[in-house]
Amino acid sequence: TMSARWGALSTEEKKEFEDQAEEDKKRYAQELKIYLEASDLAGTLRKNYEHLIPKKPMTAYFLFSQDPTQREKATAALKEAGVETDNKKLASKLGEMWKAASAEEKMAFQERHTQEQGEFLRKQKEWQATPEFAEIERAVSMQAEKKIADGQEEQDEGKNNKRSRAKAKQGQESPTKDKGQQSPQSLAKKPRKVSAARDKTVEPAIDADVLVDASKLGLDAMLKNLAARPEMASSGKTARQMLQALQDTGGLVNQAKRALLGAAGA
Repeated sequence: TMSARWGALSTEEKKEFEDQAEEDKKRYAQELKIYLEASDLAGTLRKNYEHLIPKKPMTAYFLFSQDPTQREKATAALKEAGVETDNKKLASKLGEMWKAASAEEKMAFQERHTQEQGEFLRKQKEWQATPEFAEIERAVSMQAEKKIADGQEEQDEGKNNKRSRAKAKQGQESPTKDKGQQSPQSLAKKPRKVSAARDKTVEPAIDADVLVDASKLGLDAMLKNLAARPEMASSGKTARQMLQALQDTGGLVNQAKRALLGAAGA
């Protein structure tokens, strides 16, 4: 077998193939880098500068679940119940403990989250003033413009294909067919088919400039998620207000929704 033949080779004989494999690995890494830079320059830059980009703080619950004291309590409770303490069961137990915790017990973690959220927003403003952020911003704008242009080209191509198919279909119909010989039933107007597109989820309308700003902050997916919520569509809130709420909550969609709807109901 191949593995037996490989095992029979000497160290010197193996070295030739190992060197080739190492060179091929380097070549692949370089080609992948070039491809990623060409297809997603903004993502590549974010990866390069990830040590400079502020990290979003953990929620109060995750702070609770990572607290050594709470983890020890959860582990002890599982052992006492005779349950194996694997990661899944430990996480489930911590979730139960968080739900059962009083408002006073949760307060320390909520206050810590609020403090870390404020620190995150401060660092984010500092980050947005750096040349590295400006470089990412330019890349995001270029990609957004290219995406719009590519989408328009695809739309135009689709229209042209549709016209071509319609013309071909007309050419296949018999020109000698006498409409006067058709029955009243065949002349009756056929009901139009309901377009399948109506069943598809329609993306919420978001101003292009707001979407570009959201992309710069890495919040574009969260903004689309929030704007697609039915309650947000009926609230009258603008995309700019939604983006601001996402910034204030560190990108947490549900918290942003509660903040906006709470403000609307006040």
